[in-house]
Amino acid sequence: EFFTSKDITLKANKSGIIKYQVKLSTVNGETLVSNNTKDIYVEVLDARQKILLLANAPHPDIAALKSSILNNKNYTLDVVFAKRKDVNVNDYNMVIFHNLPSQKHTIDSYISTLNKKRTPRLFVVGKQTDLASYNRQQDVLNIGGDNTQSDDVQANFRSSFSSFTVDEELQRIVSKFPPLVAPFGKYTAGAKTNVLLDQKIGRVDTDYPLLSFSDLNNIKTAVLSAEGIWKWKLADYLEHQNHDAYNALMAKVIQFTTVKDDKRKFRADANKNVFKENESVRIEAQLFNDSYEAINTPDVFLSLYDSSKKEFKYTFSKKDKFYNLDLGSLNEGNYRFEASVKVDGKELKDKGKFSVKSIQLEQYDLAARHDVLYSLSKKSGGKLFYTSQIDSIQSTILQSDKIKPIIYTSNKTQSILNIRWILGVLILLLLLEWFLRRYFGTY
Repeated sequence: EFFTSKDITLKANKSGIIKYQVKLSTVNGETLVSNNTKDIYVEVLDARQKILLLANAPHPDIAALKSSILNNKNYTLDVVFAKRKDVNVNDYNMVIFHNLPSQKHTIDSYISTLNKKRTPRLFVVGKQTDLASYNRQQDVLNIGGDNTQSDDVQANFRSSFSSFTVDEELQRIVSKFPPLVAPFGKYTAGAKTNVLLDQKIGRVDTDYPLLSFSDLNNIKTAVLSAEGIWKWKLADYLEHQNHDAYNALMAKVIQFTTVKDDKRKFRADANKNVFKENESVRIEAQLFNDSYEAINTPDVFLSLYDSSKKEFKYTFSKKDKFYNLDLGSLNEGNYRFEASVKVDGKELKDKGKFSVKSIQLEQYDLAARHDVLYSLSKKSGGKLFYTSQIDSIQSTILQSDKIKPIIYTSNKTQSILNIRWILGVLILLLLLEWFLRRYFGTY
């Protein structure tokens, strides 16, 4: 017996549930080859996000932001300076404005385009930022001042922040990072602003936001009201010989800002992506009205397609303002489904995929489980015998009080008319008697 492991790198060329098969070659004298093959299902998610970093001018922050963003393989980043006028912000899932808007470069046209698509954005406010123009472009944080003076500020975590979690160790590390440079002035947070970091000026804790978020009109906006974040990256490496704390904080900021809330009025999802062939496949659906209240008045239908594109149609059942559908157990293979519902004459649809994999435990686990066999025999009042005890089975059965011969008797009666051959003989005898009497003239 031996054990070995192999590392295999596969390219994720397309999204969805991909089926792979691992197969071993046979050896001489191998009798059971069915366990030489194993099917594996891997779900490939298309979670890529294109991010644009639009900067007013070269700055050390740009390299620090770039390294932390590209640390996540799901992100791609383009760095462009504001002097370029051919940037199409429609191609990006998020835009970071560094020291923009400025006196030389406005971003009015970019903001208008981003608002139409509700694209998330992050403002990094610095000495080159035109505060008056900046205040007009967002509703997260208003900074009153002319940016001629600045303060050195450290990070102080606000305990009431609940949009995402930051563990205590990360809070401790970030709180000791060197100060950033923030504009001097009056800071006023928006009505729906959620503040993660406050400014600590010297030894004084203030309620001036340093890092804050908002989701006004379904547009996620973040504001870092200071520049010099490159210092945090260097300090993290100086203290820990890595950038883990800095990257962890920036990853949370980028992830929270880029993730969009699901505002669809109709959704249908399988409760799992990969099912075993002995499991019941369940699909759930939700329908919302214009006020995003859950309803289940109209009927919801589902079309299921197997690997051969054969269609099966179902209707969801309604329960507690939700829709449920139990497809039962399905054969191995890849499936896709399309759910549809009509509301006020308009048809809403949602699609999904799942796979069913076969399970053949007996082929992969050939060892006898004597402990299980002993437990079964004990619970059922039996006894476990090993090969060396075969001769004692007969005497055990004969001497057991629980094993006794039982004779069952049963009586069954039925009308003679139900026995066809006897009925036929009687009819023939009657006919014969009638014929003989007629023939001999006697009655």
